[in-house]
This record gives sequence, structure tokens and C-alpha cells, in this order.
Amino acid sequence: MLEEPSIKLLYERRLEQNLMHSPRSLRQTLKNTLQEAANEAVGKRKKRRHKRLLILWNEDIKNLIENKKKAY
Repeated sequence: MLEEPSIKLLYERRLEQNLMHSPRSLRQTLKNTLQEAANEAVGKRKKRRHKRLLILWNEDIKNLIENKKKAY
């Protein structure tokens, strides 16, 4: 995505802007600046949690689970 000139320019400007004005440690500043510039130029993805579905759910399985819970 940084091959696109507009995104590359935005990314570079944010890096320059944030690196020059931040008094924090260089490592932390560099890390945050890279993340912020990339997020602004490219955006973020949302993490999705996939729930496993039990395909073979029937009364036998339901009873087994209830009995297991009662045992503990």
C-alpha cells in the first residue's frame, strides 16, 4: 500500500512530524510514530473471534453436558 504516492507521502509526513516534536524515549517514540502513521495512512483491521459451532448437537450430548456439570 505504501507504493501509492499519496499514502506514502502521508506516512512520511506523519513520521517526520511526530519524531521531531516528541520528548519521550527514542525507541517508544519511534514505535508509536510508526504505528500511528501506518494506521492513519492504511487503516486498521478489526480482529474477529470465530466461535466454533457444534454440528452434532442433540439431546444425548445435552444430557452428557448437564451430568458432567452436576458431577462437579
